[in-house]
Amino acid sequence: MENCDETQKAELAKYSAMPAAERDAKLAELKKAMADAEEEHNALLKQLQSTFKESQEKLEKLKEDSAPQIKLLKAATPSAKAGKDEV
Repeated sequence: MENCDETQKAELAKYSAMPAAERDAKLAELKKAMADAEEEHNALLKQLQSTFKESQEKLEKLKEDSAPQIKLLKAATPSAKAGKDEV
């Protein structure tokens, strides 16, 4: 308590004056709210990871499927260097 400022001491006094049952109930309520929020957060994280994985797989497939065509298009396109050499 010696490390507390006046605001913290007033807040602590408020909780110290509270009946033990009420403190326990408040503590349980806050712990449950935190557990529920953490569970919701973890569910969202799992969903986002799944969505990311799907997107990544689609991107990799597109790259894989497009690579041969891109290679042929590049090979068929006259290079800029060739044009500069002719000048």
